[in-house]
Amino acid sequence: MANLKKVIFKILNEYQAVYTKVWESNSYKDELLTYFNTTAKEEVQKVVRLKNSDLLIDSSTGTGRTTKTPWIAVLDKRITTKASEGTYIVYLFNKDEKSVYLALEQSITEAVKRAKNQGASGRNLKVTIDKILSDEKQRVLNYIDNGSFITDTYISTGKKDFDKTAVMYKKYSIESLPNESNLEKDLHEIMGIYGQYYEKCILKTKKSDKQSNGMLEAVIEEKKEIKNNDNEEERMMVTDTEVNQIVYKIHEYIKNRGYVYSKDLIKNYYLSLKSKPFVILAGISGTGKSKLVKLFADAIGSSFKMVPVRPDWSDSTDLFGHLNLEGIFIEGPITSFIAEANSNLNKPYILCLDEMNLARVEYYFSDFLSVIETRNFDNEKHIVTDKLLSDSIFGTDDNSRNKYKDLFLSENIYIVGTVNMDETTFPFSKKVLDRANTIEFSDVNMELGLEKNKGNDHIPPLSVDNSFMKSEYLSIQICFEAQEKAVSEVVEILTKVNEHLKKINAQVAYRVRDEISYYVTYSQKYDLLKLSDAIDNALLQKVLPRIQGSSMALKDVLTSLFHIAVGSKEADIQKADNDVGDIMQNYLDKNDKQDKHDNIVYPKTAGKIAFMMRRFEDDGYTSFWL
Repeated sequence: MANLKKVIFKILNEYQAVYTKVWESNSYKDELLTYFNTTAKEEVQKVVRLKNSDLLIDSSTGTGRTTKTPWIAVLDKRITTKASEGTYIVYLFNKDEKSVYLALEQSITEAVKRAKNQGASGRNLKVTIDKILSDEKQRVLNYIDNGSFITDTYISTGKKDFDKTAVMYKKYSIESLPNESNLEKDLHEIMGIYGQYYEKCILKTKKSDKQSNGMLEAVIEEKKEIKNNDNEEERMMVTDTEVNQIVYKIHEYIKNRGYVYSKDLIKNYYLSLKSKPFVILAGISGTGKSKLVKLFADAIGSSFKMVPVRPDWSDSTDLFGHLNLEGIFIEGPITSFIAEANSNLNKPYILCLDEMNLARVEYYFSDFLSVIETRNFDNEKHIVTDKLLSDSIFGTDDNSRNKYKDLFLSENIYIVGTVNMDETTFPFSKKVLDRANTIEFSDVNMELGLEKNKGNDHIPPLSVDNSFMKSEYLSIQICFEAQEKAVSEVVEILTKVNEHLKKINAQVAYRVRDEISYYVTYSQKYDLLKLSDAIDNALLQKVLPRIQGSSMALKDVLTSLFHIAVGSKEADIQKADNDVGDIMQNYLDKNDKQDKHDNIVYPKTAGKIAFMMRRFEDDGYTSFWL
């Protein structure tokens, strides 16, 4: 049995003491360096379990001088046989911070050679190298799933060359080393990613004979040839009567992984994606928004990609790609993901834009927001849209144009944005909010997750066909024919709501009406939520996020909407001038204590309105967002 934790702890604890710029005759030092290059390598080898000649273990504590950053590497001979070339897995030790990184690294040596071949020199050499490394990292990440590893920040080993070249990593400190099981699990995970890298980057590149100067130029085949093993996979078809059971199994799968989300939240999230493939998860940091997206994707056997949004994104090229200085199209972080989804319609593809509002969504996401509104059924009942990319984005790069010119938002692509609403982020416009369901994560129960998980048996993920997720309604007429009663009630309640919203110019239009109708119809069709609960969720997610401001008219509007939500026009709420928010909350609390929940028609909406009213009275301004 391996003991990675023991060797990592020993190295972190003792290496700093023996580090010196020159070799010295010191038995203690010699003993540790020997331990590093023998025992430590052997422990890594036990986990890797070398069973073929393709994998090598290498290590270094320096040549002639002790290195500031010792390392132990796992090398695939098909890619490289030494850490100065190619891409490899490596443990990088920071002696000063007493921390270690498990990383997928590219060689800086090859980047230097390529930069010099391009004629870079002097001060421009460093800039060119950094650009090559950055482009190469992004290219690799377009083809492989980084799993639980971090990709959006630099590492800090004490040696800049290592810090620049990391594609992805995990960091462990001596104070918080994971247990042996988790250390081995992480190493096996990155080995799987390394295998993906060989298959999707190296192998395809060799086949296309487009490898240059040892650097990767991973080339996707023509759209019709973009196939993976899942195209041959038989995925489970789900009948209407089985949907409820499948949603229950998804909840059990997530719970079995040690994460606690309510069943109603899972139902709501599913219905939101089903009614429109664009959902925003909003709330305070650390409430599990991003984790829900990944766990749900895993549970249904979906392809998944997380893309951290950068604050400097300003237009759609930051997502889809751009031309470099040489006129070559550099793929964006989602280009190949969408291309693969376009050619594999039976499998769901879930894209998570993490911290979506670090940049202005309307700027970098405008093309998507427009294209999503062009969804319609073709003659084969597949959902199609206008093309995502304009011809001009490719410049003179005809190779990329031929590969990506026909990209569209296929019926199996679902986009989820996670957002934190604070002073570092941008607010959403109505253009964005109209096109999404906004699910709020704000309630925190510190006792959740403390109870012992009784389900000890491993629950495997499902492999559902995309028909489970695919929108069935794109027109209100067909939806009305399917669920006349439900749609009629939606229209009735929205008509009442609009009478008040127009006082502050925030009324909803046909798009919101239709998407709320779809949501409620799916809920009734699959027997997931009561009709009133489905409408409650829809009002909370599609109507209230539009309301914000500081005018006194807004206070009157909130009061009127509260009456609709609770199904009452009690005089003490209607006539009060001050502390209206407290009166609203007291009314809700009183019904809660008396166990009269059914007296309140839309309790979630009513509770949020009470919060917004209290905020208005305290600050003179209110909005849906925390």
